[in-house]
Amino acid sequence: MTRSKPLIRHFLATLTLAALATGAAHAQGSLPAGCGLQLEIKRVAANQGPVMVAVYESEAQFMKEAGVAVAAQAKGETLSLSLCNLSGEEVAVMIYQDLDRNGKLNTNFMGIPSEPYGASGEPSFGPPSWAKAKVRADGRSISITLN
Repeated sequence: MTRSKPLIRHFLATLTLAALATGAAHAQGSLPAGCGLQLEIKRVAANQGPVMVAVYESEAQFMKEAGVAVAAQAKGETLSLSLCNLSGEEVAVMIYQDLDRNGKLNTNFMGIPSEPYGASGEPSFGPPSWAKAKVRADGRSISITLN
């Protein structure tokens, strides 16, 4: 087993658990008071399954326990979400679209995701680090394109 497979499996398990947790998000519109991040998620397969969003609010939580988790259905190729009640000044956002609605990110035999996925911050090969994925949660808007 390659080194990246355990990391990817951990990422999958984290997002699956995060999807079951509760979080605060508002659909399209202006950013409500108390919301730290506006997400624009691109290349979504419309009406093909929920978009699962996990927000990590610190390096200690990263890939372990999402502070905010949201499942949202997209009606178009772009989905906008306002992420509210964030406790960290910096956050990392991990996303996948659960096309078959089985509650987990499917992968191929090499551990590479076979469903659309993405992350905030700088692009990386394999699961991102906190340093590459973190963004400021100061009311800004960020765009994440699903692979």
